[in-house]
Amino acid sequence: MNKYKYLIWGCIIGLIFGGIFIWVVSYFQSDTQMSELIDDSEGTFKIQLSAPAPEFLLESVSGNKIKLGDLTGKIVLVNFWATWCVPCREEMPVFQTYFDKYPEKIIILAINAQDSQESMLAYKNELDLTFPMLIDPDNAVHRSYLVRGFPTSFIIDQEGVLKVQH
Repeated sequence: MNKYKYLIWGCIIGLIFGGIFIWVVSYFQSDTQMSELIDDSEGTFKIQLSAPAPEFLLESVSGNKIKLGDLTGKIVLVNFWATWCVPCREEMPVFQTYFDKYPEKIIILAINAQDSQESMLAYKNELDLTFPMLIDPDNAVHRSYLVRGFPTSFIIDQEGVLKVQH
């Protein structure tokens, strides 16, 4: 009798987790196929490439407003980061090198939702960064790009189409 009790409980738990999985899949599926949203190598959700990049308008730590749509014609690297993120600290000087080397061709937008404006400004000054550092106060842009960890970067081509997610 005990064997059947465990078997029944196992089936119930399996059905519950199966239902949750189906709900998550249907929630994120919307107009795209799940196979396009899941990166098989890491098992993480990703944004659909070869589609227009989600539009945003954010304010920089220096007070300027930047709208993604106004940057058509340039390659845009959108980087989601945090001051406490060690890999973020390592890649920022590399981004600065590209920003300095190709100022007419590439724009780098570093988007942060975790830190205060003061800590972002101190970070920017410490690393001598000159590209725009944007504040995403309500995480709306992070959510629209399905950011799940830091750093996460996207390359958007001159026509505003997502080409690479890393």
